[in-house]
Formats: sequence, C-alpha cells, structure tokens
Amino acid sequence: MDSDCQFWWNWVVNLLIAIATFSAVVVALWGDKIRFRFFRPKLMLTLRNTIGEITGVQYDINNNGVQQHVTESARYYHLNVINQSRWSISNQTQVFLQRIEQPGPDGFLQIIYDNEVPMEWRHQSIYPLERTIGPSALIDICSVGESGWIRLHPNLVPSNLNVVYRTQTNLVLTFQAKGNESESPIIRIRIVWDGIWEEGETEMTHHFVIKDITGEI
Repeated sequence: MDSDCQFWWNWVVNLLIAIATFSAVVVALWGDKIRFRFFRPKLMLTLRNTIGEITGVQYDINNNGVQQHVTESARYYHLNVINQSRWSISNQTQVFLQRIEQPGPDGFLQIIYDNEVPMEWRHQSIYPLERTIGPSALIDICSVGESGWIRLHPNLVPSNLNVVYRTQTNLVLTFQAKGNESESPIIRIRIVWDGIWEEGETEMTHHFVIKDITGEI
C-alpha cells in the first residue's frame, strides 16, 4: 500500500472512531431527552374483552355481630393499558377514573362523580401503584359476584364515591392513563347489569353488558 492510500485509510478510520466516540457521548448525555423528544410513548386504553374473567373471591362479612368468611365466584372485567411506541417507555403510569355518569329520570346521563381517582392494576398486590409501561398491562374495571353485587376497583375510595352496587346498574365510566411523558386519549366504558348472576360466559352476557362508547353522544 503506497503512502497516499495509507494516509487516507488512516484518516477514514480515525474519522469513524471520532464519530463513534462523539455519538456515544451524545447518547450518554442526552439520549433520554432525544428519545422522548422524537419517540415519545403513546399510551392507549382499550377494553380487554366483553366476557371478563371468572375467579374465586374471599371476603369477611358481619352477620348480626358474627364475622363470617365468604368464598364465592366473581367475574372481573379489565382495560388494556398499551404503549404504542416501541422506542420509549412510559414511566410512573397510572390509570384514573375521572367521571361516573348515570341515566337520570329523563334518560339523559347525569354526572354522579367527577374527580380523578387511580384504579387498581390486575393483581395489584404484586405491583407498585405507578408502573412502567413498555409491554401492555391490565387494570381492573369492575367485578360482579354471584351473590348479587357489582364493585368498581379504584385504589382508594373517597367518601363521595360509591363503589358497590347491589341492584340493577347502568353506569358510564370515563378513564385516562397518565405517565410522566404522555397521556392516553380518554375512553368511556358503559356497564349495564340487570342484577342477575350466571356462571357461564354466554349466559352472563345476557345479563351483564360492558362496551366502549367513546365518541358516542
């Protein structure tokens, strides 16, 4: 190899090394800012399905001063928390119940609760209250028990929020996911229950209806 070729070859190699070194420094110093500036997480909420998931639940009741331990079947319904971006994660993410509406005497929806309250993650006991969302996660919307109740699943219960219903129920729930870097579009979920419990999936859909009504008037 003559001296000119050797010179240019060394020059190219040194240039590539300099570019790689500079890029490594940029990524180390500003990598997160660059990623969040151009590849922000994109949170979205979707209804997991309309049939729910049956499981056993246990709780204690006071029956005329006597504590009784109860075990029964319940069906849980969930929202999917999805991050549509493959390049960024959503840190310290929670899903908030923002509003509850109920049909009034004239059939039009009336607001019965209007304040943000965080919802429970599925299997909340093994997860932190705020989660990092790369892969999708699930929150509990509500559960319906065989002894005739429906329960919403916020992480905390303000005094003006009713979370247990034991009669025919017709509610519209508004949710939004929020993380440090982004917020999801709002989703509205309608729950209608005639008060009857059925063990089978198909049979239960004749009594309990849950659907996404986002965009409907």
